[in-house]
Amino acid sequence: MADSEPIHVSTGTFRIDQQRMLEKLGKFRLADPAEHILAFCRAAVASSSGRIDILTLGPGAYELLFDGGSFDKDELKDPLGNLFAGEEDWRRGRFLAAGVLGAFQLGAQGVSVSSSPPEGPVELTVHPGFEHALGPPQEPDERNRIRVWGLDKTLDKVFATVSKRCARSRVPISIDGLTLGPPDHESEPEPSVLIEGGGMRGRAWRHISSDGASLAALSVYGVEAEHARLELGPAVVAAEMDDDRLRLDAGQAKVIRDARFNELQGRLRDAANELLAQAMDGHRQRLRGAGKAMIKDASLLAAWRAGLGAPEHEPPGSGKLNRAMHLFMGDTPPDPWTPERASVLEEAQRTRWLRQAAVLWLKGWRDRPIKPSDSLKPLWTASVFLDWKGKPLSFLELRTALEETSTLAATDKPWPGEGGKKLHPVLWLTCDADLKAVKIVFPSADMKDPLSNRKWVWTQFGGGKY
Repeated sequence: MADSEPIHVSTGTFRIDQQRMLEKLGKFRLADPAEHILAFCRAAVASSSGRIDILTLGPGAYELLFDGGSFDKDELKDPLGNLFAGEEDWRRGRFLAAGVLGAFQLGAQGVSVSSSPPEGPVELTVHPGFEHALGPPQEPDERNRIRVWGLDKTLDKVFATVSKRCARSRVPISIDGLTLGPPDHESEPEPSVLIEGGGMRGRAWRHISSDGASLAALSVYGVEAEHARLELGPAVVAAEMDDDRLRLDAGQAKVIRDARFNELQGRLRDAANELLAQAMDGHRQRLRGAGKAMIKDASLLAAWRAGLGAPEHEPPGSGKLNRAMHLFMGDTPPDPWTPERASVLEEAQRTRWLRQAAVLWLKGWRDRPIKPSDSLKPLWTASVFLDWKGKPLSFLELRTALEETSTLAATDKPWPGEGGKKLHPVLWLTCDADLKAVKIVFPSADMKDPLSNRKWVWTQFGGGKY
């Protein structure tokens, strides 16, 4: 802070040029001052703390206690100066400074930081206007202690940010005795892929997205910083990643898109591809089993539709009116939950995710300069539909039928057991999601029902119709 050095006014007390300081600090202001406590938590984790305890001291006052490395006098003598330090400097000082600044944004009347380095206990006290004093602590403690008092807001919102953003901290954090973490990873979504090494820790799992974007909750020193939307390819995932080498912007609200961020994004792309390979391995055989089961037991179709993200009673062509009528009539699933229904549901969910990947990758394939059957073969051949006999179908099989006959046979009823034996494939439209997926990849396809010779069309708002 070369142009705004503290002015020594008495033993251990410093005053600064407030106007010039405020001008310099403008870009470091937090978008939500209640989140200043998150910066303190990051400072604690960066100190190699094994536990963080947050305690209410009274209205608008709290303290944060943590073990780990101590702060020495050099780190505390200029409480806000670390905001201007280089990126190679120890980052906990920057987090500590961001927390102090955010506390005063929230109306704090004071902030103190006490620690016990080898040279002796020391305490920093900062007052409104950023005047500060450095001296021995009034209440020495073996642990590091940060106190904030005089906040003009209740602590509910401050503590809520910890509960929300630190729920997966790798360091146990308690608020008035209630411990928030670390999480029980056995309860995490499955299947998932672990990502470890190179300073990164996290996992990714299959995700259904309305726009094809993957989502990643990014944490720095165990504190969630941002929910990032990432373009990782057609295999869409949700992920949680903790990486201490990610850099935050000046307001501590967003991860900077730099080389480290790109490296993390690459690791997530690899995890997405691994999940894709896992989902495709043996899927056609499992899907065949689910299809046969539904042909034998029509009640299983409800579980299949649910797994595809459709209401259990929504056949193709039902549209919004019929769906509303089913709700009005109080329709319920046809049978109790059984292992057979659970198995069909699981296959439908896997099929839905694979179909999403295929649709994202194959959409607009005719306009691409490279031969799609070669470059996109894995997703062309993925089993993502059923025919009317319950057998798996891929986009490649549908495309072949279209090229040979210029028409795609599709029906919302399983094979009646007679007639139509020479027709192959006949797509089984189990719900509107099936028809929509076909129309996205083959928008001009002529689709006819071999049982009625009527055409299938897709309308954006009305769903599938004759």
